[in-house]
Amino acid sequence: MVRFAVPLLAVLSPLACATSDHGSGGVHPRTVTEARRLDDKALDEWNRSGNAAVVANGQLTPAPSVMEAAAMLSKMSPRPVHAYVVDASRARSDRWEMVAPYGDVSVIGLDALSEVIDEVTENPRSHQITFTKDGRSTTLKYVGDVPVIRFRISPASDPSQSRDFNLLVATGFSNGVFLKASDAVNGALETSEEPGETTLSQAGFDAALSCRRALVWIEVPELKSRALVSVAYQDASTSK
Repeated sequence: MVRFAVPLLAVLSPLACATSDHGSGGVHPRTVTEARRLDDKALDEWNRSGNAAVVANGQLTPAPSVMEAAAMLSKMSPRPVHAYVVDASRARSDRWEMVAPYGDVSVIGLDALSEVIDEVTENPRSHQITFTKDGRSTTLKYVGDVPVIRFRISPASDPSQSRDFNLLVATGFSNGVFLKASDAVNGALETSEEPGETTLSQAGFDAALSCRRALVWIEVPELKSRALVSVAYQDASTSK
């Protein structure tokens, strides 16, 4: 678990602001939906022998590990419009909760942050945050009252499709990465999905957001610290 040298407080506008009516794909949603249906059927027929698998084009291929499953998928040609990376050995939460309203911003939770960072120290007066990993440190400045920091994310199936994202570092969110709809619009995440859905809610409110989930590489470029983490995002089929 990542250690915080000083407490962080980040509260913006309500979660409802994140439920915008954007899709996530450069691929037509119906095409992805049909491909996902075939992959769901293949997944249902899996006998669960093994820890990992790739599901694409309606076919399931077991893999020794999730790392090898991701590598296998990255070499597929032509690339599928949809694929699952399955990691049966890893516990997965279907419900994520934010304890504070973060508003229309993408957020990195503590579980994901702890994969790439050992310790976080914030200096709110100078608008700086320091990340430490394996004895290496980098200090980054941010604009505004809360630490929104640049991270690099790429789908597990295609590390070459990397993009920089501004993510709010939030102590009130203990899960993976939540990407607001407008941040997940290039269709890459559908090729590295994890099976099922994640329900995102805010403490004290009944409303919830249904999200797809994907496995991605996340990196702090300044530290060259990189790990596979889960991302929850709203796609075209759930935003209509």
